[in-house]
Amino acid sequence: MSPEHHDAEVLIRTLREQGQRVTTGRRAIAEVVATNPDLSAEEIVGFVQRDHPEVHPSTVYRTLETLEEAGLVRHVHLGHGPARWQLADDPSHRLVCEGCGAVQLVPRVRFDDVRGQVEAEFGFAIAFGHFAMTGRCAACR
Repeated sequence: MSPEHHDAEVLIRTLREQGQRVTTGRRAIAEVVATNPDLSAEEIVGFVQRDHPEVHPSTVYRTLETLEEAGLVRHVHLGHGPARWQLADDPSHRLVCEGCGAVQLVPRVRFDDVRGQVEAEFGFAIAFGHFAMTGRCAACR
């Protein structure tokens, strides 16, 4: 079983454990989110409807909200434009170039020192997951 399929099964199992119904649509949405990080809700609708045209876009939006409320996925803002969806335990932060739009994945552990310093000095716990960090890549500087 691939790690991505495993991630989708974790989403499905957790929904069941929380008393949620697991429909064909919800299963398809879980598979798309688990195998395609950083898609917009509209892109997820497209992927899901390719194999399951009967799944209404509102089902995708509601399911994403349900998965987020369950702590399984989160939406991230990668600059201007629509929010992107990813697994809540995604081990990376995103660096987004304001010039060309390139997205660079950076392991979360790289920010542990910064998180610790800000918390120690200001008593503030940074939640890096909701927003990407923007700047300029080497090619655009």
